[in-house]
Amino acid sequence: MDDIFTKSWHVDNFARLEETVCCMHEFEFISEFPVPPVKLFILLMTPAFQEAMALRFGALEVSANEIGRTAEVVKMKIELLDSGWGLMGAVIKGKPLRATMLYDWNMSDMTGNWNRYFIDHGRNVEIEGLIRVEAMGDEACRMTESGRVEIKLPLVGKGIEKKLAKKLEDIQPKRVDFILNRLEIKT
Repeated sequence: MDDIFTKSWHVDNFARLEETVCCMHEFEFISEFPVPPVKLFILLMTPAFQEAMALRFGALEVSANEIGRTAEVVKMKIELLDSGWGLMGAVIKGKPLRATMLYDWNMSDMTGNWNRYFIDHGRNVEIEGLIRVEAMGDEACRMTESGRVEIKLPLVGKGIEKKLAKKLEDIQPKRVDFILNRLEIKT
């Protein structure tokens, strides 16, 4: 009886250790745009823009809607059908994942807090971040995107995180070009 209890305790604590210690990747991207900050921020918080960007970067279906508004904050919900990925983070065609993104766009400080949830993975996959738009003079601005990816799957979580982080890094220049195009700025 003691052996069963001991094995169970070790397995349970190992899984908790894996969840809390090994698996998290932080990211930060900084981009500059030759437009006033308000122009960029208004574009970012537009549901049609968010739908177009999601489709451009792999979503199979997307629906973005404003779900609330106060004098300071616009709340947005984006539901998507995303390309699937396997245990090692590789995209698997034919196994799409349902995801929901929630944004709080704060108009007074031009920030957007967001969370992305994959319906089939529950709390095992957490992706969240902050977008900040800051003035660089009257006709230019800087957008800083920071956040974290956390995959709470023992043994494979860290590998998936690295692949997803690499994917974020790889598409970032393309995302900037997409935004510039939508702002009607030639690159």
